[in-house]
Amino acid sequence: MTDERDLALAAALRQIADAMVMAAAARAGAPPAVAGAAPAVVEAVATKAAKRRRRKSPYQRKFSQVLREETAKAKTKSGAWRKGMNQTKVMQKAHARTKREMKS
Repeated sequence: MTDERDLALAAALRQIADAMVMAAAARAGAPPAVAGAAPAVVEAVATKAAKRRRRKSPYQRKFSQVLREETAKAKTKSGAWRKGMNQTKVMQKAHARTKREMKS
């Protein structure tokens, strides 16, 4: 009796899970082949499809340009850091210069 009850409960839970997966797949616009997959996979597909490339802000565009210039100034021809320079100092200088240039 208990085995039959367990099997019936398992079947009912499976139906509920399938309904949830199908609903998530429909919301995500996933193809029917994906609908049989686990809910986590469907959500991952939905998240991946929903993500869009982020637009760079004007500060980020200016900062990337200034960072390239400051890095070039801080390195020798061989690519080694000049005396007293490191990545931290270059970043600080680049942020300060970007801030100054964006202000004016």
